[in-house]
Amino acid sequence: MAYCNNCGAPISDNAKFCQECGSRIERDTGVPHIEYRGTLLKCPNCQGHVDKTTTICPYCGYQFHNVGSSKTIKQFTDSLLHAQDKDKGNVIRNYPVPNTSEDIMDFMLMASTNIKDDSLPEDLYSAWAVKLEQCKQKADIVIADHDDRAAVNDIYEQTQQYISEKNKQLLRGERLQTTGSLLKGIFRILVPNLGIIAGIILFIVAIPMEKTYENNSVHVLGGAILLMVSAETLHKRNAHVIDYLFALAGGGLCMYLGKYFYNDSVNILGGFATIALAVVSYFRQLSRGSRSDK
Repeated sequence: MAYCNNCGAPISDNAKFCQECGSRIERDTGVPHIEYRGTLLKCPNCQGHVDKTTTICPYCGYQFHNVGSSKTIKQFTDSLLHAQDKDKGNVIRNYPVPNTSEDIMDFMLMASTNIKDDSLPEDLYSAWAVKLEQCKQKADIVIADHDDRAAVNDIYEQTQQYISEKNKQLLRGERLQTTGSLLKGIFRILVPNLGIIAGIILFIVAIPMEKTYENNSVHVLGGAILLMVSAETLHKRNAHVIDYLFALAGGGLCMYLGKYFYNDSVNILGGFATIALAVVSYFRQLSRGSRSDK
């Protein structure tokens, strides 16, 4: 005997309505009830159920194309356009790489084009280089088609070759800049102290003349005069500390070279005078600077 699902009253096996409450009698026919919610996606090749983010059918291996590709690119472009300049690098780095081969190749082409733009700021250049690597890693995972994978590899290799050449150019530029700065520094030290350098050279030239008993008095005296004049004019040209050190070293070297001469009085006197004049010039320059501050 059957019973009403609504009021529980006994009913006949063939009854369609309850005689007590009038409710329609629902009977179990053994056929499962199917209820559809949302959109049901199927593989066009084997009709197997797939998820909306699936790019390769798990049942037959069929690869899906054009799965919302334009929407993904548009969303990325909109995010980039609406971002502030300081945030664009983070948008490029952090935007998730999609799953379809079309989107991945579109992203790689976009990254490659921007990387090859010489006017691109350094931070955006680095961000696009990161995005290129992300796309390549994603492509190695999700792209199964041989032709698509070959196209991705071609884009990646060409862009990597450009990046390698650009890095070499940047390295050469940095080396040239370093060399230029070094030469500029040396030039800055040597030119203001040409008098001291010339004086030392005269002393060195006079040493072999002393051994052959040639008259080297002009060389020795000229060297001493050049050292003393250079030291005395230091404060007049607002010399730097390195120039004063250069003068002190020149005076000390002048006194040291005196041991190679029979009459070393000129060297000793010239070296001592050079050191004294350099010290006086230094304090005169300090004094002038103090007065100007007041």
